Amino acid sequence: MWANYWSSKVEPTPVIQDDEPIFSPISSRITCSGKPQFKIGGSAKTFTVTYYDYNDQELPNHVIGNWSFEIDGIPMPNDLLTLTSSENKIKVKFLGDDSYIGKIITIKNISEDTTAELQIEIIAL
Repeated sequence: MWANYWSSKVEPTPVIQDDEPIFSPISSRITCSGKPQFKIGGSAKTFTVTYYDYNDQELPNHVIGNWSFEIDGIPMPNDLLTLTSSENKIKVKFLGDDSYIGKIITIKNISEDTTAELQIEIIAL
């Protein structure tokens, strides 16, 4: 077997819902098309940020925050990504080489009210 489909260095983060008071009335989540992985030489992935009120109801008219990308906690160089954005979506193609296999990219969307982040693993094609 060449690869294990279920193996990933990125652990899923559960959505915690409890009866504790929420400190911010607005929250946000980033989702991606397909698995949370960039393949070296692979196609672009689309990421979507969605904002929610304290009742977990979607806020379609919330002002979209700014996107940022980090690898190993350091902002990523612009030449490693190709970005195309519209409304609450951003399409990202990773342009790095094999030396990045196994690294984790953290994608963030930072708005006035909330910050969302998603970790994406870099794998071989």
